[in-house]
Amino acid sequence: MRNAQEADSFCQEKLQMIRREITAKKPAKKRGAKWSISENGLLCRSQRIYVPPGMHTELLMLTHDDPAAGHQGVSKSLRRLQAQYYWPSMKKDVKDHIRICATCQRTKPRLHRPYGYLASLPVPIRPWEEISMDFITDLPPVTREKGRVSDSILVIVDRFTKYSLFVPTSKRLTAEGLATLFLERVFQDYGLPKGIVTDRGSLFTS
Repeated sequence: MRNAQEADSFCQEKLQMIRREITAKKPAKKRGAKWSISENGLLCRSQRIYVPPGMHTELLMLTHDDPAAGHQGVSKSLRRLQAQYYWPSMKKDVKDHIRICATCQRTKPRLHRPYGYLASLPVPIRPWEEISMDFITDLPPVTREKGRVSDSILVIVDRFTKYSLFVPTSKRLTAEGLATLFLERVFQDYGLPKGIVTDRGSLFTS
């Protein structure tokens, strides 16, 4: 963050102005107390770190896309960011980022009828009677416990409640590994579903 602020002209102008006013012993109320300098020299507004434009996307991904973040909605993602950071277009940027999030688009309930003449799937009558499974691949690699690297997510959706599980994994996952994930994340907690909807990829048909 320090490097990003040092490269941002707005930050540098603001920091210089605050330092001049502090040197001139100008009262905080008169110099605009919303802007300040943190103990480690970062520009802050209302005690929150100001984020230059070059860092917006990285923070949005950490707050929303990271497996630990859980792909929360706009309100929760915005609150997480606002707790520590500030930039003027934050609310709009969060909305836009979530609107184009591939994972959210794949897993959110659809509000329209299916296009064309495709027959709809029968509606389950109880939770975890039927599930859908799909992969999101080629994500930025994340190192997890024991040095394991994840670059994909297995998305498991209960078709009755739309409750979703997001399981970090690797695009090198084998059919045996997929079976193990299914046993650990579905069977042990919810039992064996009667039906599984997939895209019939090679892992699902092995």
